[in-house]
Amino acid sequence: MYSTTSIILRATIISSTVWIYLMAFPFFIQAYQLDCPSYPHWKIRGKGLCNSSVKYTCLLNTNENKYNENCEFGLRFLGAGYKFVISGKLDRRHCISERFQSVTMLSNMSSSCVTLKSKCNEEGQIVFSDGTTTEDRSCRCNYIKNFAFVTKPKGTCYCIPSKEDCNCYYKTCPVDHYLTPVMNVNYGEGLHTDNYHCVHFSELAGIFQCPEIQKEKKPRCVEKANEMFITQSTQDSTCSTSSMNILVIHVVCMILVILFCVGKFFS
Repeated sequence: MYSTTSIILRATIISSTVWIYLMAFPFFIQAYQLDCPSYPHWKIRGKGLCNSSVKYTCLLNTNENKYNENCEFGLRFLGAGYKFVISGKLDRRHCISERFQSVTMLSNMSSSCVTLKSKCNEEGQIVFSDGTTTEDRSCRCNYIKNFAFVTKPKGTCYCIPSKEDCNCYYKTCPVDHYLTPVMNVNYGEGLHTDNYHCVHFSELAGIFQCPEIQKEKKPRCVEKANEMFITQSTQDSTCSTSSMNILVIHVVCMILVILFCVGKFFS
């Protein structure tokens, strides 16, 4: 038989374990957020929840900062550059900086602007322009590091990866020659446009058509705190439930330590 002291100690340990579970449970509930289905599954979810894929929406509720499913709004249309949200009623917000919407949006289509902007992170690429809520980000080749376009882009100074070939290659220049952006070069017979031309420093007598690189622009990967990424509807989500994972690890470790101590005490 166990002594009174061991019984009290055992009861204390068990009650402590239960207390930890009870304290941690609200955090689990708070950390959980509804993930909207990916677009191919919206119709299936809509028929199951609303008996109609047209009525179904899964949108960010800006008042509660979480996603809500709904069958009451019906089919609505929204102009390019915007996404649907719920703000007491069906409302609109600009696309976040990493996405754009170039066509009309339907309320039963997606909870975010559909198209992810290009990263301009392939070999030799840097950002030329961040684009807009309706247009993709444009890229250029980093001529400072001797990269030039494989194919001359339509925009001369930049390319748009979602519309054309934006690959860059390493272009070797002779000794004392430097790679320049697109420029008007004077060959003695008049000005000629040349794309990423190697020019000797003593013979440089051209006018740049494209702006020189001041500094390499990098796309932002952190949005405002009130912006949320949809982890299941896109493959490129940059946000995660890391805080919840850390909490789970801490709780599990505490429980394992307590169980280990209990086993040692009664063994």
